[in-house]
Amino acid sequence: MSFENKSTIILSILICIIFSSCGHKKIVIQKGKYLYEWENLPYHNQTEAYIVNQFGNPDKINDIKIYNNDKRSMHPLYLPLIRFLPVNKDTIIIKELYWKQDSYLIYYWLIKKDSVWTSVDGIMYDPKYVEF
Repeated sequence: MSFENKSTIILSILICIIFSSCGHKKIVIQKGKYLYEWENLPYHNQTEAYIVNQFGNPDKINDIKIYNNDKRSMHPLYLPLIRFLPVNKDTIIIKELYWKQDSYLIYYWLIKKDSVWTSVDGIMYDPKYVEF
């Protein structure tokens, strides 16, 4: 095998590795059980209108009131949202957009910034396999 053929093969392998690593990454919870975390979902820091325009109308829209002193009674899915509480407040309202696609549940959470709802967090998971 010539040097050019070896170089071409190595370059092809590197390109395949790069392109496969650019896709959505699945985080293994247990063997065969996956979820997508916020950094792997599209539409970061986008407006509600933009997300709905790109992703379609949500199946549900909820307003969630997060209380600083209510951590023990919160569902574990919502616990990470406490970090969005302003320093000088005890509550915050977060808008939740919810979709069901195939077996996955998709949540986007938005905070009002200058009278516009903007996405700040989200998660996608299959409830058959992931528990909180």
